[in-house]
Amino acid sequence: MSGPHVAPPQLPGFEYVELLGGGGFSDVFKYEQLGLGRLVAVKVLLTDIDADVHASFAAEASVMAQLSNHPSIVSIYQAAITPDGRPYLVMEFCPPPHLLVRLRKRPLSVAKALDVVVQLCGAVETAHRLGILHRDIKPANILFTEFGRAALTDFGISVNTSSAGAGQGIGVSVPWAPPEQLTAGAPMGASSDVYSLAATLWAALVGHSPFYAPGGANDSVSLGARVKGMPVPPTGRRDVPESLERALRTAMAKSPHERFDTALSFARALQGIQAELHQPVTTVDVLDEHVADVVAEEGVGGTRVSGFVSIDPDVPSTSPSGSTSPTVHPGWGAPPVGQSPRGDDATRLRARSAGGRSSAAPGAGSHRAPLVVAGLLVVLAVVAGAIWLGTRAPGGTEQEEAPVTKPEAVDPIGPAGPLTPTSVSVSVRGPDQLRVAWKNPDPQPGDTYSLHLQADPSALSLDPAHAIETDRTTLVVRSGGERCVTVRTVRGSHVSEPVLKCDLG
Repeated sequence: MSGPHVAPPQLPGFEYVELLGGGGFSDVFKYEQLGLGRLVAVKVLLTDIDADVHASFAAEASVMAQLSNHPSIVSIYQAAITPDGRPYLVMEFCPPPHLLVRLRKRPLSVAKALDVVVQLCGAVETAHRLGILHRDIKPANILFTEFGRAALTDFGISVNTSSAGAGQGIGVSVPWAPPEQLTAGAPMGASSDVYSLAATLWAALVGHSPFYAPGGANDSVSLGARVKGMPVPPTGRRDVPESLERALRTAMAKSPHERFDTALSFARALQGIQAELHQPVTTVDVLDEHVADVVAEEGVGGTRVSGFVSIDPDVPSTSPSGSTSPTVHPGWGAPPVGQSPRGDDATRLRARSAGGRSSAAPGAGSHRAPLVVAGLLVVLAVVAGAIWLGTRAPGGTEQEEAPVTKPEAVDPIGPAGPLTPTSVSVSVRGPDQLRVAWKNPDPQPGDTYSLHLQADPSALSLDPAHAIETDRTTLVVRSGGERCVTVRTVRGSHVSEPVLKCDLG
């Protein structure tokens, strides 16, 4: 609930423009940064705020500073204290309105909704890899940059993953919170943020939160009861495919263990649906844990390259080997379909700079069969001296196509296929659960794993329709009495030999 707005502070180097909005603990103003002529948003804590809110505000500044270089997270430029003693943050200016206001006017198209949420998945996955749970993902916290890109903000109640032990935290937004966040003492994890991403996607398609009851009781208690006990309702839109309805049900499952285990897994499912609908497949920008920082030693002008990668099925390919391909869970939709010769899921290193958004350099891709044919046609056309132009979207509909850029640097993941998993272990955790763990002897960016449950160790079955896809190396899976599991490493179009392990004790 908003109180009276406090007068904007006098800030050295900034000139006040207007009030943008406010909440229970802070106001947000638009200022112009003098000398640069840059518009910024300044979030100022209100007076007479208790110590817990001060600590939360300081934590938000610290978290956003760690994440500022991500293209789908609002950048923070400065944190300081006003002359009258109020903490403030100077942030990237994102023109109003935020997503919630836009949805109140009308829902987004399926294409736009998928594009926005896939971008946000990259931001959330990056936060998780840095050990940060957002815990308050909702349309009101999704802004749009001056270039129209979705950007996540308000990390005020975020926590470190190692200390995110209990639900019912301060400032919970009930319509967007997963059941465990509304349950005292329930553990929270990455899949809690995945739930909120899916609830946001559902709202982007419908115009209100999933468990809002038009004409019914929508107080916090009533909403919370529906969140914890009511099945996820369908969107009711004719242009939403069943694969997307299914992905939403999975991502908003009541049990965290039944959801997509990471934001990246959810993004890959949505990428598959984009391809199924013949839409451009949105890039997922993530922090790559496996890429070591490289610091140049030749003087002050050296560059530091940190582990950001873009998972982008639309990047032109220059090499037929070594890239990753998007993990498409069975039933989520077809893998990305090529509209021009390109890799299925090229991985690009992104350099982090101290002063703003990072830029991408295209990498190498690996083609599935249809893309190989398209690539050969391009090579033949070049040899013949002809110019091959990209096709329009199927069915003659206009599509917003990503620009084709000339690769500046190629950094393929590796020419060889993945090595067979080692140290595979399987243990029964209950009547219907198995814990599976393994090691990747040569981990590479983008590696994923394909698991199959086996009822009979002598009858190996690798049916793709029953595969369990993950990017983790430890997993608890539901079983129907099976005691054996096969594990394979997937790297682009390459798949390792399967390793079978059983717990028959």
